[in-house]
Amino acid sequence: MSSWLGWTTITRGELAAAQQVNQLVDRGVRDELGVSAIHFLYAERFFPGTSVQLTRLRYIFFVAGLYELLRRKPAPMDLDDAVAQAERRTAFQLLAWHSRHHQELEGSGIIGRTIVHAHAPVLLPSMSYWTPLSRWGVLAPNDAGSQAPSRAAVHGDWNRYRRRKGHPGEVDTRAPLFNLELETYWENHIGGDLRAVGDGRTPLTFALTHWERSFLKRRLSSLEMYPGGPAPLIAHLAALPDSKLAAASKVRVPWAARVLESLPPKHPDRETMQRARNAAYLVQIARAVYDVLVATLINEHDRVHLGEQWASEAQQHLWELCRPSSTAYQLGSTLDLEGLRADSTIADSPVDNGLMSLVRKTQEWLKSDSHDPKLLARIMRDREIAKKTKGRARLLPEARDRRLDWEFSRAQPLEYRWSVVSRLLSDLAGVP
Repeated sequence: MSSWLGWTTITRGELAAAQQVNQLVDRGVRDELGVSAIHFLYAERFFPGTSVQLTRLRYIFFVAGLYELLRRKPAPMDLDDAVAQAERRTAFQLLAWHSRHHQELEGSGIIGRTIVHAHAPVLLPSMSYWTPLSRWGVLAPNDAGSQAPSRAAVHGDWNRYRRRKGHPGEVDTRAPLFNLELETYWENHIGGDLRAVGDGRTPLTFALTHWERSFLKRRLSSLEMYPGGPAPLIAHLAALPDSKLAAASKVRVPWAARVLESLPPKHPDRETMQRARNAAYLVQIARAVYDVLVATLINEHDRVHLGEQWASEAQQHLWELCRPSSTAYQLGSTLDLEGLRADSTIADSPVDNGLMSLVRKTQEWLKSDSHDPKLLARIMRDREIAKKTKGRARLLPEARDRRLDWEFSRAQPLEYRWSVVSRLLSDLAGVP
């Protein structure tokens, strides 16, 4: 099966930048146990092409439009810098629209809004959005006819994609960068405010035009889990009428009835989503156990300020999750582990044996009579060392320095990028 992972379309340097920004975006959300593998497993299955760096859907057209406009100009001396500065100016344009219409900037989705007055964002929109551009078929496939070229490959062979049409009637010999529909639509013009992307002056809105929404609905609804396979959940959601799509985008979790009703009755992801939901809560419990173990070390071994409070709060939170009447207990204790392993075996990034063992032990512990977190201390310590190296593991008593930057926060169930995807779907439905 060919890889559908988004990171395969950006360079190693861009990945490092993405990881840096990801840490800033997800500050306070820890993954010492490597449970994000389960998150990626189901997020990629249900919502291929998405990532936590995505904010608003119209960035697809801002990025594509910017490259199309650059294709029509003489090649810059430094394409990387030209793109970065154009994307920085695009942020100014989005800020101008929000200011003119008295819109809140907090939560607006403007990438780099707090830093663009000083410099371009570390992770440019074109880096984040190249994955959906590729995975959703907005970019043209490469010469082999399969995956679209990476951003680095396009930059490295830019003259291949530039317009070579010198006068009216002359045949354009450039290689296509976008799919046939978009190339044809943009052949003679880029309509509306997209003509001004990157000029730094013309206000830009995140509201998609009717044509843009229709185009993306067609692209998303044609997605496959793998070549020749069934359509993923996001494809079925995109095919909904706007009113139903808007309603689905407002629910808090991806396993809500309004989301699942978009799937055909016998679609395999109806059952898969149940496993994903149960796994989300079992991972929440595993994280809560880890928090108790770390907070206990901080309180009893390190004896630092707030240690006693954190230990008490962590233990209380774990106790709430482990009550037989709690949602976390009822769903986590019934996770089909063999089903999880089967889901993993057909994925590009399977759940490793160490994580499967941790999940199994956590479920056994949850269903037992004793909910003493210390019973899971060894496997969690070994897992953390395996993921972080011994010198960075917080569960080692001697690792006091590694615990200095730790603060207690209540562990949450996995949501498989739903907070990001629901915002994108809201844009697709035309919700203001």
